Amino acid sequence: MQRTHQLVVASAFSAALVAACLVSPERGESATPNGAKLYALHCAVCHGPNGAGDGQAASLLLPPPRDFTRAEFRLVSTVNHAPSQADLVATLRRGIPGSAMPAWSWMNAAELDALATHVRTLARDGLAQRELALAQAEGAKIDLAQARARADERLAPGEPVDVPRPQPAIGEVERLGRESYLRHCAACHGSEGRGEQIGPERNPDGSPNWARDFTAGFVKGGASHRALATRLVTGMPGTTMPSFAALPADELEALATYVSGLVAVDADRWLVHRQTTLVARRAAGPAPTSASDERWGAAAEIDVVLAPLAWRNDALLSAKLSALHDGESLALRVRWRDATRDEGSIDPAERRDGAALAFSNESAPPLFGMGASSHPVNLWHWRSQRLIDRAGVLDLLDAQPHALGLSTQRHELSDVRPHYLPAPSEPVAGGQIAELSAESFEAMRELGQSGRAVAASARWEAGEWSVVFVRELAPRTANEVDLRLGRSVLVALALWDGAGGDVGGHKSFSIWQKLSVE
Repeated sequence: MQRTHQLVVASAFSAALVAACLVSPERGESATPNGAKLYALHCAVCHGPNGAGDGQAASLLLPPPRDFTRAEFRLVSTVNHAPSQADLVATLRRGIPGSAMPAWSWMNAAELDALATHVRTLARDGLAQRELALAQAEGAKIDLAQARARADERLAPGEPVDVPRPQPAIGEVERLGRESYLRHCAACHGSEGRGEQIGPERNPDGSPNWARDFTAGFVKGGASHRALATRLVTGMPGTTMPSFAALPADELEALATYVSGLVAVDADRWLVHRQTTLVARRAAGPAPTSASDERWGAAAEIDVVLAPLAWRNDALLSAKLSALHDGESLALRVRWRDATRDEGSIDPAERRDGAALAFSNESAPPLFGMGASSHPVNLWHWRSQRLIDRAGVLDLLDAQPHALGLSTQRHELSDVRPHYLPAPSEPVAGGQIAELSAESFEAMRELGQSGRAVAASARWEAGEWSVVFVRELAPRTANEVDLRLGRSVLVALALWDGAGGDVGGHKSFSIWQKLSVE
């Protein structure tokens, strides 16, 4: 494969489908998880090796990843704004909806605790370096050990704040709560809680800060009354969100109650990443290759939460994933709501809709990982493309459907064709399919040595895309994911919305889901 092809594909899957190039340790291999190794494996790609927010994927993320070396933590519950261990673990477990920070709830308690401890260490070390530089600039004599002692003191959690109690949202409580909200919150969050300000505010460090749309459920620290009340008391350190701890107790309780009532019911269920298990049942007859096959009605289907790398409220935030097999091949169907059908031509820069699945046989691979040279992940990538010529449906069996628009030459590639299954009985939805082995950011190569690798068919109807991927259960090469019964398989999902501006590395993504072939 040409290097230009490698770079384009690497860009398309980077950030959400990337992670540090380290081999994942087997879960449970050690009674004491190593926080530094967990961080390097799962977090450094965004937050950087030293926690400075300068990871390889940082440029694609909006809001940008947190710079831990500034020792400013937004989601705290203490009077001195130093995070408790419980604060850090809660943030890791839930993630931060409204950003690309996913939930890590699939980790066990010991792993989350170890990871939180390492994040605090990075913050301590970063703060110590700042203390040392400031002292030296002022002519003070201080060594690194003393600077670290000062940083440890600064990061030692204080007493927990008093949290306003929930009140019945009626009568005087409702009146006082709305009055307080209009006076203190509406300028940023809008009179109805929809975050209707024009453009983002700027935090003291220059990073953007959008007022949250409470009605859509976009709240960073949780949608419960206690979580929202804590934010009102502590504010969000390092941002434009102030503390309202000075308000009279009755007003603070009423305000917390009123804001809680604005948040969408069950918001966490459809905004917080969660890992579930998709069961692939055995189909009657061959595995379905069409999105409209009636047998999909008997397939197990899971809801998959997604988040955009560059946040916008109208991004693709959910999809449905189902699976069937026939003992020889596996079919996976991805469907999602999309009001516009965005199909490109041969121009690779043209915005179009797309879907990708990432697979790994590792038990705990780098999240959305690009894997490592010894343990690469597999990527199946479909992109919509106009495929109607004067004769009707364009026959791709002798074309180059895997090339992602980089070549218009029509010639045979016997090791990969055909990757595309025409679906003339359905509303025509063409596209391109590539099966890739991902080993690092730029080490991308196509799989396939003989015969068909991955096939795909797609349809768009009534504002919904459905894309079906099909591949044999057994791998043909050592680098292909093994999908056979009894194998441990993880699958992650990424979607591109052409109308929303998704192109290349900008997309919506999920965390790893478990796949069980029965």
